[in-house]
Amino acid sequence: MSAEDPTYSFLSWLRTGIANSITSVAPGATRATIAVDLTATGTGPAGPVQQTIPRSVGLYGPGDIVGIDKKAIIKVEPRHWTVGFEPNYLPYVEFYDEDFPWRYTPAAPASPERLSPWLALVALTEDEFQDGKNMQGRPLPFIELTAAADLSKVFPPAAQLWAWAHVHVNEDVPEASLEAALEANPDRAYSRILCPRRLEPDTTYHAFLVPAFETGRRAGLGLDVGGATSATQSAWAPGRSEVPNHYPYYHRFRFRTGALGDFEQLVKLLQPQPVDKRVGVRDMDVNHPGSGLPAIDLPEGLAGVLKLGGALRVPLDSLGGDDQDEVLAYDLWDENPYPHPFQQAMAARLNLADEYQEQAPAGDPVVTSPLYGRWHALTRRVEPDNTSDPTSRNWVHELNLDPRFRVAAGLGTRVIQKGQEEYMTAAWEQVGEVIAANNQLRLAQVAQSVSTCLYDKHIASLATTDAFLLTAPVHRRVLSAGVTVHKRVADSVVPSAVTSAQFRRLTRPGATIMKRLGLGSAASAIVEAINAGTIPAAPAKPRPDGAGTLADVAGHLDVVNVPKPQIETLDERQTPKQIEEIEPSPEYPGGDDARKAFGQALVDVYTYTSVEFKVPEKSPLDLAGVVASTLEALDPATSIPKRTQQTVQLPAWVQADMVETFAPVMAYPVFDLPMYKPLSELSAELFLPQIHLIPQNSLTLLETNQKFVEAYMVGLNHEMGRELLWREFPCDQRGSYFRQFWDVGSVLPDSAEEAEREALRDIPKIHQWSKLSELGEHNHREAGGDAAQIVLVVRGELLKRYPTAVLYAQKAVWHQKPGGGYERRLDPSPGAVRVPLFEAKVDPDIYFLGFDLTAADAAGDPDPLQGDAGWFFVIQERPGEPRFGLDEAEGSPPLPQTWNDLAWAHLGTPSGASIDLSQTSIALANPGSEDAQASWGANTNSAELAYILYQVPVLVAVHASRMLP
Repeated sequence: MSAEDPTYSFLSWLRTGIANSITSVAPGATRATIAVDLTATGTGPAGPVQQTIPRSVGLYGPGDIVGIDKKAIIKVEPRHWTVGFEPNYLPYVEFYDEDFPWRYTPAAPASPERLSPWLALVALTEDEFQDGKNMQGRPLPFIELTAAADLSKVFPPAAQLWAWAHVHVNEDVPEASLEAALEANPDRAYSRILCPRRLEPDTTYHAFLVPAFETGRRAGLGLDVGGATSATQSAWAPGRSEVPNHYPYYHRFRFRTGALGDFEQLVKLLQPQPVDKRVGVRDMDVNHPGSGLPAIDLPEGLAGVLKLGGALRVPLDSLGGDDQDEVLAYDLWDENPYPHPFQQAMAARLNLADEYQEQAPAGDPVVTSPLYGRWHALTRRVEPDNTSDPTSRNWVHELNLDPRFRVAAGLGTRVIQKGQEEYMTAAWEQVGEVIAANNQLRLAQVAQSVSTCLYDKHIASLATTDAFLLTAPVHRRVLSAGVTVHKRVADSVVPSAVTSAQFRRLTRPGATIMKRLGLGSAASAIVEAINAGTIPAAPAKPRPDGAGTLADVAGHLDVVNVPKPQIETLDERQTPKQIEEIEPSPEYPGGDDARKAFGQALVDVYTYTSVEFKVPEKSPLDLAGVVASTLEALDPATSIPKRTQQTVQLPAWVQADMVETFAPVMAYPVFDLPMYKPLSELSAELFLPQIHLIPQNSLTLLETNQKFVEAYMVGLNHEMGRELLWREFPCDQRGSYFRQFWDVGSVLPDSAEEAEREALRDIPKIHQWSKLSELGEHNHREAGGDAAQIVLVVRGELLKRYPTAVLYAQKAVWHQKPGGGYERRLDPSPGAVRVPLFEAKVDPDIYFLGFDLTAADAAGDPDPLQGDAGWFFVIQERPGEPRFGLDEAEGSPPLPQTWNDLAWAHLGTPSGASIDLSQTSIALANPGSEDAQASWGANTNSAELAYILYQVPVLVAVHASRMLP
C-alpha cells in the first residue's frame, strides 16, 4: 500500500471527559456516580482551617436524554426511502462526534476493548411493529412491537451491543495518536453504530435508533426512571419479569431491500468467453427478390443466401482461417463479375426516375425505389457499368446496389416513418428562431434594395469634394487607413470647420462671403483651395506685444544683484530647470525664503517672455482616398448586411453552414440522439442479429459494423429530407440531420461545446463524403475513417443493479513470474487507461460499451517477447462511502481465505435474525499479514469486527484474449 492510498482505522470505543472516571454503579442507582472530594479552607480563631468533604456526584445518563439533535447524525445507510438495498449488507448510522455512542453510557468498560453504547440501531419489517398512538405526555415518538416480532431475533443481544459501535478515522492512526490526529483535523474521525440483523430480500424495513438501557426507554416514554432496577439494566435483555413492547426512538429511516446478490457476487457470475460466430448476421434469401428483379446467382457454397448484418459483428481478424474465408466470401459476393446482373437491374430501376424526367413521356409518372443519398452526393443516377469511372463503385453505388445495405437504409426509413411526428415537432422547435431571423433578413433585403437606389442617385454620383462635405456627419464612424476619417481631416490642412453645417450655410452659392471672395461656386471650391494651399485657413499668430527677450530679463535682474555673466549665458536651448538653479549673489537680502522665491520668479519671467507660437506642419488631405473609404462604408451592399448580422441571432450550427451571408437561411434541424435506440425498439434482432446467442452472465467482445451503421444513417437522413420537403420545411435535402448512432451521453456533459459534440459524432456530414470513398470509410472518430472499434458486451444483472459501475480498458504488460514463465498484469503507468467512447443498452440486461481500440490492439501478441500484452477490460465497483456486510454463498462454503470472503453461511445466522457472536468462532484458512490483525472469536472487539465486515470495493480485470475467438 502506497502512502497515497486512502486508509481507514477502526477503534473499539472512545469516551472523553469525567465519564472515564466511572468504575462501577451502585446497586439500585439509576445514574452512574463518581466520588469527588471537596476541600474547603478558611481562617478560624486558632488560625487556618482546612476540611475535606467527600461527595458522590451523579452523571447524566440515558435517563436524562429525551431527544438528540438531528445535526449530530451525519449519515444513514441506506439513505431514507432507498430501494434495492443489498440484503447481505448491514444498515448503520454515523455521528459527527466520535464519542457520541458512549458519551452517556452509565457503566465502566467490561474490558479494555469493550464498552456498550447507550443506544442501538434495530431494523423491523412493517408487520413487526406499529406506531404508538397515544403521544400525549410522551417526550419521544415510540413504536409498539407486534406478535410477529421476536425480540431474541430482531433486537441484537443486549450483552453484545459493544460489538456494533466503533470509531472510524480516515487515516492510518494508532490509538495512542488519536488525540493528536483529532487536534490536527477534527473532521477526520466520526462514530458509527451498525444494525447486526441479517436482512431478507425484497422486504421493506424501518430502522430505529433506540435507547439501549431501561432508564433511556422509560425517559423516552415519559415514565418514572426510578422504575428501572439499575442504571445498567438493558431495555430488552431476557430474564425480566415482563418484557416491554413499547420503545421510543431518537431517529428513524425507511428502506427496501432488493434481490439477493451484491456487486461482488454478480460480477463473479460474469464469465468471459468468445462470442458465437453466428452473432451479428442472419440469412437473407436472395433467390426471390421480387419487384421484377432477377434472382441473385451466388457463387457455389453460399446456398442462395446473403448474410444480413447488424450494428456489430464478430471481430474479423480474430476468426480462424476457414471462418474468415467464409465471411469474406459472403462480403465479396459481387466481385466476379462486377457489376452483378442483379446490380445492373437494380441500377436500371433506380435510374427510371431520371430517365422519365429527361424524356418526359406522356402517361402516368413512374414510381421507383429510392436512390439513397442522392441529394447529399448530388447524383440522380447510378452507373455501375462504367467501370472506368472510379466513382462507379463508391459508397452511393454500394449502398444502393447491395441488398444488404439497402435493407439497412430501409430500416432507417422505417424509423423515420414511425416517429415522423415527434421528429417534425422537434424540427419546428429548432427552426423557430431561424424563421424569425429569415423574416428580418427579408426586411433587410428590401431595405438594401431601396437604399441602393438612393445611394447610387444621391451619394455615389457626387463629385469627390461634394461627397466629402455631404458625408461629414459620419466621418467619426468611418475608418480610413487605420484611423477615422475625422482624425485624418484633423491632421490635414483642411480644418474640420469647413465640414460643419454653419460653414456650408455661409458658403452657399450667391452668399455675401462668396461674393467678397470672388468665388461663385459652392463650399467645395474653398475646400479644394485650402487643401491645395492657395487659400490659408487662418493667418499665422504673431508674437504678443510686450513679450520680452532674454536681454530684457538680464536688464531687469540688474536690480537684484544677479551676476550678469550668468544671465548672458542663457539662450533658447536652456530649460526652466537650468534657470532655476541660478542663484542671486550672497548679498541678496531676504534670507532662504526670499532666495527660493527669487528662483521661482526667474522661471516665471523666462517662461512668459519666451512665448512662441509655432505653426504645426500639416499635409494636404487625400480627398479621393477619404471619400472612397466613406462611400465604401456607406454602400448598402456592405452596411446593411453587416448591421443585420449583428442584430439577427442565428444558431451556431446554422451560421457554420451558411454559404450566402445575406439570404434567407436554408437551415436544417440537428438531432443529437442515439439512433440505435429506435432501431432496437423495432427489434433487438435488427440491431444485432442472433442477439439471443449471447449467454446470460457473460462477457464478450464484438466490433462495430461500420458499413451497416453508415447505410442505416444514410437511410435516416434520406427519409428525413423527404419528410421535411413534404412538410415545407425551409431547407434543402442535403442536411445531415442524424449523425449519432451510439450513445455518448456518459462521456459528454450537457454543457459540452459544439466542438466536443462534433468530435464524438459517428459519421461526418454526408454531403462531405468523398465521391471516391467506399461505404464503411466514414468513421468520424477514426483518422482513416474505416477502422472498426472494439465493443465490450456485458450481459447479466450487474449493470442493471449497479448502473454506476466503472468500466474501462487498461493496458496490459508482461510480467515474469518468480518460478518462470510470464503473466499479464495491469499497466500502472499514466495514460494506460481508456474509458468508453460510446455505449448502448438493448433489452433489460445487455450492455455494449465501445472503446477506441481495434480487436488486434486489444488481443495483443501471445508471445511475451514481442512486448505487446494487449488490453484488460476492467469492471470496478464505484468507490464511495464504507459499507459493511457479508457475502452470500450457497450450501456450505469452505473456510474463507480472506475476511472479505466471509459469508453469512459461515456464521449460521438465519435470515431475519441478528448476529449472535456467542454462537460463532471463525478462523481463516490462510490469513495474510493484514487479515491476521483481526479475529472472530471470544476475544474479538468492535474494531476487529468493523475490519472484518468492511466490504472492499470490487475490481475485476479480464484480458481481451479470453473474449475473442
